[in-house]
Amino acid sequence: MPPRLPRFTVMAEEGQDNSGTGVADPIVIPHDRIADASAYAEAATKLVNAGLAGDRSALDTSRLIDLLEDACKRWTGKTIEEAGRESLSSIERFMGLMESARPLLEQVLEAVHDVEDIRLTAEKKKLYCKMIHDVIELQEKALDDPAIFWLYVGRDSEADSETSTNRFGVFDMQPFHITMFDVWNTKADRQTLMLAPPGHAKSTNMRGNVAWRIGKQPKIRILLLALDVIKAGKEVLALMRIVQLPTYKAIFPNIIMLDRTDDVQKSSKGFTLASVDGDKADSNIHSREPTISGFGINSSINGDGYSMIICDDIVNPKAKDEAYCRNHTTAIFHNVVRQRLRDASVAELHIVATPWHPDDLYGRIKRDQREGRSTRWKIVEFPILDLEEHKRGDHYACLFRLNPIHASGRLVKKMFFYPSTENEWTNDREKAKVKAIASGERWLSIDPAASDNKGSADNGVIDASFTHEGFLFVTDVHALRMSPVSFLDWIAELIFNSESEAPVYGLQIEGQASNRQGADLFIRSLQQILADRHFKGEVNMIVTDCHVGGVSQNRGKSARLKAASMPIETARVRFAGEKRRKPTGDGFWYTVIPDTTMEKLKGAVLDFKTSVDADIVDALSQLVLQNFERLKSAMPDAVKEENTLPMDPMSRMNRAQMDAMDQKMDDEAAGIHEWEDETLVFSCK
Repeated sequence: MPPRLPRFTVMAEEGQDNSGTGVADPIVIPHDRIADASAYAEAATKLVNAGLAGDRSALDTSRLIDLLEDACKRWTGKTIEEAGRESLSSIERFMGLMESARPLLEQVLEAVHDVEDIRLTAEKKKLYCKMIHDVIELQEKALDDPAIFWLYVGRDSEADSETSTNRFGVFDMQPFHITMFDVWNTKADRQTLMLAPPGHAKSTNMRGNVAWRIGKQPKIRILLLALDVIKAGKEVLALMRIVQLPTYKAIFPNIIMLDRTDDVQKSSKGFTLASVDGDKADSNIHSREPTISGFGINSSINGDGYSMIICDDIVNPKAKDEAYCRNHTTAIFHNVVRQRLRDASVAELHIVATPWHPDDLYGRIKRDQREGRSTRWKIVEFPILDLEEHKRGDHYACLFRLNPIHASGRLVKKMFFYPSTENEWTNDREKAKVKAIASGERWLSIDPAASDNKGSADNGVIDASFTHEGFLFVTDVHALRMSPVSFLDWIAELIFNSESEAPVYGLQIEGQASNRQGADLFIRSLQQILADRHFKGEVNMIVTDCHVGGVSQNRGKSARLKAASMPIETARVRFAGEKRRKPTGDGFWYTVIPDTTMEKLKGAVLDFKTSVDADIVDALSQLVLQNFERLKSAMPDAVKEENTLPMDPMSRMNRAQMDAMDQKMDDEAAGIHEWEDETLVFSCK
């Protein structure tokens, strides 16, 4: 109970120029009624009447009513409006069936029974009483079942379709929606991962589940995490509006929202609820954390001691192409988010999301669960297996099949290798060709990393050679985790040592967008280092950007690899490998050497969308696109002699594209390979 205080008096200021009958009598709240909401309602009524009578100015009346409002909320937990409605009869304060709490409905039910009026026949009484009984029964079910609660309180936020309009906005609950609520409220499943395509109402249903839980447990502490603070703030405000709905108050009549008068936060960052049973004894004002807090995954997440953490699509779609995004989000989740749980043995952690990559946060959780490193997760997936209208676009497999790996979506579908090392099956012609490659025009293509931090990408380096026919042979690949200074020294050493063996003819470095200044500085520093070491050779150094390949629009890493796919798939670009006998024993083939960086590059190229090695792939793409015209015209001498008819560049490009679509690798390789034996097949495996 609140402490006994002197009577609470509201008076006009001295010298107030009141109109009407003179100075109004002071408004007094007796000390024995300081916690009685009706006393404030009566005082507010007197103030309004005095204002209407002209005994108080409108400004003075408004100011004093605000003062009463704050006092009423502070000492009783109710607004003056709520206190005033309590003074009315049950029939007078009845707003509607769905918006009225059970105590009021029971009073209305009793009042209906007592009414003796010719206008209210026995048949009508029976009908009205049944309707009230039905609503009371529905409220009891909503109190115990979050799915029914959400049907009672929630409304479709996308209620602009004809179907939704005909339903008056009532949420269209599907069987898989009920599964969501069941999973989230199974005590044995305290950590859940719910994967579903867009449009499956996973966020909407989670909002309803959270609203139900805070009504049942106002002392619970919930952290809402979203991709950014703006989305998190929208979720907090949406929950705030739900809690203040009449239908919500009908289910949870004793739940109130605290505000600034209680010295607690009430904004898009969070809010606090309290359960009031006549005296505010169960208030949350002593809690360190709000009932609901909202943060972006990259925000500085304050506070601790959360009973439940909700993660709503916290992985950036950029994770589909960028390893840094995947690693960064996963690190924050394990090192920051999970540490905010009050008691990990009983606290709840729920994730709703759409997957972007097998190695993103969701993919790693699934892999850990599958391989036995974790057994705590309940994983539920709701993929759409056949949705024709959504099959357009690069993100279909992720969004609607929940499958980040899809063979039909590969940017490069095949690669070709050459025998870079000698073994028992290497013939003299192959040895001679490898020597010719070693004496070709050697280029280094660099995709530099910003730093050597744990979450940063590697420095990607492609070492390649152009032959006089115009073919590109990738002889080596490097993925280096080094600081910019160490990496610069490594490149300088590589170039300096190549002078006596296979000199480096040219170097190109990626310098798109904000990397441009860093790339220019890299080249100037490299030139200075070589000059200081008295390097006698000459290296052509160029900086490429997102327009590499002669395009006007910006292109990301995926777009660059896709643009570079034609020379790769038509064997104009070939990769160091080895010669092997076919398993059938009737010939040989060329393939990648196992457990090498070249095998790493092969996997990254063929499954680029799921690769964590995008840096070495982009170094390759940049080199191919920078020399695209040169590669497009590449043709062995023998073939050039056979094709004596002139061919314009556009026709030649169309011919090359048609070749790239041909899936018969034997025929294709035979048509474009200068050094192929009759028994050789070039492998893309």
